[in-house]
Amino acid sequence: LKPLFEDMVRTINLPLERPRVVLRCEIAEDYGAAVNLVQLRSALENLVSNAVKYSPPKTDVIVTVGGNHLRWWFTVADQGRGIPEGDRAKLFQPFHRASNVGTVPGTGLGLAIVKRVADHHGATVELKSEVGVGTMFRIDLQVDPTVGRSGDEGGSEVMPFVRPRQSP
Repeated sequence: LKPLFEDMVRTINLPLERPRVVLRCEIAEDYGAAVNLVQLRSALENLVSNAVKYSPPKTDVIVTVGGNHLRWWFTVADQGRGIPEGDRAKLFQPFHRASNVGTVPGTGLGLAIVKRVADHHGATVELKSEVGVGTMFRIDLQVDPTVGRSGDEGGSEVMPFVRPRQSP
């Protein structure tokens, strides 16, 4: 997971005037998980894009990746305008935008995509936000103990997480 997130953050920072997305890895180098990489990248890019759009230009967006033998997670935290309490109930519905977005362009689809990716992976989405202070989203994926572990000769393990559901 670490190289995957490093590559995603590097790619996200390329078009920015200055690198604003900072990655904090609290996970072993060889930590792995069974995920749909295209969907995971889409969820992360939507969260980071929102964080960059709704934060002051000279502030950083912090992406943190962590994990243990029970779960792994990633967070995206900003120092932006925050999400009003009254908007949170509909936040993950398509085309819904918070009441304080002002003139910032958007379709209201990004968080709906994030929620669908999380649901597809059996993950939870947690939101903490304070208006005028910032927002943090956390995606939390649980270990699936029925999948089993695989290790290489060096003893490193790839952690078996809930595999994405198969599309019909």
